Amino acid sequence: MRQNINRHYCKFYQLIDVPRLVRGIQTALFFWIPRIKRGTWKQEDRALTYSKQNVKQHHLNRGFTLLEIIIALFIFSIVSLIMVGALHTVITLQSATEKKAADFAKLQTALLLLSRDFEQTIDRPVTDANGKVVGFIGETHNVTFTHGGLSNPFGQLQRTTLQRTRYELSKNSLIRIIWPVLDVTPKTRPDEKWLLNSVSALQFAYLDSKNHFQTKWPPDDQPKAVLPKAVRLSFTLKNLGQITELYLIPGSSSEKTN
Repeated sequence: MRQNINRHYCKFYQLIDVPRLVRGIQTALFFWIPRIKRGTWKQEDRALTYSKQNVKQHHLNRGFTLLEIIIALFIFSIVSLIMVGALHTVITLQSATEKKAADFAKLQTALLLLSRDFEQTIDRPVTDANGKVVGFIGETHNVTFTHGGLSNPFGQLQRTTLQRTRYELSKNSLIRIIWPVLDVTPKTRPDEKWLLNSVSALQFAYLDSKNHFQTKWPPDDQPKAVLPKAVRLSFTLKNLGQITELYLIPGSSSEKTN
């Protein structure tokens, strides 16, 4: 009988956390029961609840201090300065990119005109305003020549497809000058088109039959030369740097015959 009781007690002890149960009973005996008898536990609980609500309400109603406002304004100013600086940088980069793209588009147009004109160069002397017969004339900063390619759809216009053109450097700009007729008079007025601005160090050079570049055409030692084999153009553009182009001339390396 006693063994059965001990066995059941061991099972009960394993199922129930006896130490925790003992601590709970001690707490009830020494803490809650005396307060229940005195009736003070409700007052203490109400006081604790009121204290928490009062502190919370105080934090909600007290507002911002001057120091907090100053710190907030300082942080806002720093963030605003950073945002304004970033926006200014983006706008500056966008403007620079757009300007560079516009300059590059102008450069492409100018190089296309130069290539088209030089590649259609022909030996066609003309009479200038002074009555002098001239052909291909080249200097360091300008070149004048006759070329084909002037548009005349179906030959409807009473004009030739040849054109007299001049490229020159003037006031740091590359200019294309064309004449309405080949043989001009003092009253003939050419048409000017400004191709590139901010141009510096522009130079034309002319390749002769000996594969030497000359600074003028015809060269002094080859007065009978008609057309150069090629024309080299080099110049510096402000936003794009050094540009060098070489244009081959068709039907070149011939000389005048008596």
